Amino acid sequence: MKALDRAYFAEAQYFNTGYVLKLEEYLQISLISSVYNLFNVISCIGMGKIAIKESFDWIDANDDNLYAVALRFRLLRQQGYNVSAGSLSLPLILLIVRGEDILDEALVFTSTHLKTMVNHLTSSLAVQVGHALELPLHKRCHRIETKHYISIYQEEKTRKEILLELAKLDFNQLQLVHQREIRELSKCDHGVINQLPEYMKVCFRELENLFNEIEDEMITEKKSHQFYNLINSTIAYFGEAQWFNNGYVLKLEEYLQISMVSSVVSLFNVIAYIGMGKIATKEAFDWVTSFPKLSRSSGLICRLMDDIKSNKFEQKRGHVASSVQCYMKEYEVSEEEACKKLQKMVEMAWKDMNNECLAPTPVPFPLLMPIVNLSRMSEFIYMYEDGFTESFGRTKECIASLLVDRFIV
Repeated sequence: MKALDRAYFAEAQYFNTGYVLKLEEYLQISLISSVYNLFNVISCIGMGKIAIKESFDWIDANDDNLYAVALRFRLLRQQGYNVSAGSLSLPLILLIVRGEDILDEALVFTSTHLKTMVNHLTSSLAVQVGHALELPLHKRCHRIETKHYISIYQEEKTRKEILLELAKLDFNQLQLVHQREIRELSKCDHGVINQLPEYMKVCFRELENLFNEIEDEMITEKKSHQFYNLINSTIAYFGEAQWFNNGYVLKLEEYLQISMVSSVVSLFNVIAYIGMGKIATKEAFDWVTSFPKLSRSSGLICRLMDDIKSNKFEQKRGHVASSVQCYMKEYEVSEEEACKKLQKMVEMAWKDMNNECLAPTPVPFPLLMPIVNLSRMSEFIYMYEDGFTESFGRTKECIASLLVDRFIV
């Protein structure tokens, strides 16, 4: 019997016998039984690095209690450690890679049973279970998820007030940083770009100014390779324009090869590296601009999630055939069937991304996260609808929650 099991067993015995423990005895048992939950809470309120560092000293590596195994597995894999599968906990199953058949089976088993149990749980737990079933933690944007979890945690009777206050202060502090960055990017240059439609001029001017500033800074620091890598993604748009004008529907593989580039996901990855300081070396830029498997998987997720949710709207307004039309024509299936198959491709791409984040990695682990985060953003934006094109509803509310609405401390 391991530490956590012994603690729960002891608590049950004391309750059944009516035995009142001495203070020292109580503290020893309650500490063991609550420490795992404490580290889980810390990781969910946006302080995962603390949980990772400290939990290794507390969690018994030989403790085979399901909760302990699950927590170790999640904390380790989230940081890229290549540990073997050993948990049936739903949030962790989604960290699987190809070939982990036992976790594929566990996902079906766990999801099925949780769906039948959700109506019999306490309101707080039911919300968390429903949230995990809707979209697991690993696929969610972490700062949005942090805001969500803090709101839930503050309603729990067993909450630690000092931990709750610290989480709120941390969230508010980072929000101020984001607000300052937005103000710096909102400066307007009133030069005229006559070649563009009126609605595009503001966007173009801002991008032009930003890239000019970046180029000057990079050249000054002898890092011009970081700037020139930005211009490689625009050629694909010309190809898409040709398809649309000619009414040509490509085979799926042909479509994906070009459309993942035109989605500018790879460009976003390069831009993200520019702001990451010395860790983003020339070798790192060479790696990310080679469109490695991690980027390809992320690009596939972003492209397919967009196509699945925006297909009807895009085709009504006149748009190049998406992956949905390409799949329908190539395999002669319905739109519904095509979307199901493409969604399965998304799931397999997540497995590939999970695998590419396991040690050893070709670049430092922090450089992998911007690529993963783009996929998380796509899952969030296109969870119910095309939240990018129709951003006035749920998308706007979440942006306000993240960047405007503060916690009262």
